[in-house]
Amino acid sequence: MHEVSLAVKSIDETKFFAAAAALFDHQESFFDENVMDKTRRALYSELVAIAAESTGLDAADIASHLELIDFSPSLVELYECASSDTHRVRVV
Repeated sequence: MHEVSLAVKSIDETKFFAAAAALFDHQESFFDENVMDKTRRALYSELVAIAAESTGLDAADIASHLELIDFSPSLVELYECASSDTHRVRVV
């Protein structure tokens, strides 16, 4: 959820709180018992749809900030698999 909010902020800072509020309103859909059988990509898809609907931003644009990236081999152990905004969540 945090990564999607930060992806929105990366696109348009003025839309961050609208996205965060909408995601908060839908938080129960993302409690462990509701997501344990879903993939990371499936979760991102659902979260991006909520963020796009609440902000009017393009879903593909938001999703582009969540594409998994490869880190250098020395950082793989530390960060494993991450999106471009994962590191921002870890340091915020």
